[in-house]
Amino acid sequence: MSDDEFVGHLERYRHEFFRYVHRNIWNQDGTEDVFSAAVLAAYRGLDNFQVGTNFRAYMYRILTNKCFVANRETRRNAIDIESIDNQLLATEPQSKAPMEDPRWFLEQCGDEVNRALKLLSTAERSAFLLLSLGKCSYKETS
Repeated sequence: MSDDEFVGHLERYRHEFFRYVHRNIWNQDGTEDVFSAAVLAAYRGLDNFQVGTNFRAYMYRILTNKCFVANRETRRNAIDIESIDNQLLATEPQSKAPMEDPRWFLEQCGDEVNRALKLLSTAERSAFLLLSLGKCSYKETS
């Protein structure tokens, strides 16, 4: 794959990939760093990518691995959902796609769903988000 083809594929899914990283790392301040590291790793590993196969699946595998590494380094401190100040959460009257604004999506979920999502491991949450919200196929998710 040429550099231009790589950039073209990346540009096509850039926002989707960035939102995926943002949703899956525990330290939201590191989203850009993790995303950049994944893009660099994908570019360096282009020899492993077979032209004609699924570029999205290739990138998601790298993004997921980078999220695992970032979360391992963060050493997640669980936050009790009851301790969050409700006034910090802004509700918006218009409907949004869950992939565009995960915080808005979590606000719309009931407390039980919210707690359940927070209890999932990174791998489980990634699979759930890719299948349900990302509309990826089971093959792409695996």
